[in-house]
Amino acid sequence: LEAVLPTDGQYVILIREFNGIPGDYVVRLTAMPVATPEARGMLVYGQPVSGVLDMQHTVVYYFEGRQNETIQVELEPVSLESDFAFTLLGPNGRSRYQIDETATGHPETFITTLDEDGLWGIVISEFFNEGGDYALTINRQ
Repeated sequence: LEAVLPTDGQYVILIREFNGIPGDYVVRLTAMPVATPEARGMLVYGQPVSGVLDMQHTVVYYFEGRQNETIQVELEPVSLESDFAFTLLGPNGRSRYQIDETATGHPETFITTLDEDGLWGIVISEFFNEGGDYALTINRQ
């Protein structure tokens, strides 16, 4: 089992045997290392940026968002072999949405209304960790 914990805090692992028959077991808990995304700068609404994501890397772009502002984010692969995904980070740096809805070679698009003012982030990754070229655009709706 592999999981990303949504918040800080205490968690419980409950173990039970399906048929109710006692037996021996071993539990191992390991924290996976998390790579810090490479900061690529600030986004300006309506101005696309293009970039290259290296293999096994993630990058992050930031933008100033306002409460009740509706935005559209589009992440488009240049190659038909790339399967990009992105995570929208709130001003506190925590993941708000993880977007990976389309298949290889297709753009990821997401529309949302921001719930607070601040510096928001868009973390870009590639499903297969292969990297590739992309275009990223953020617009107000």
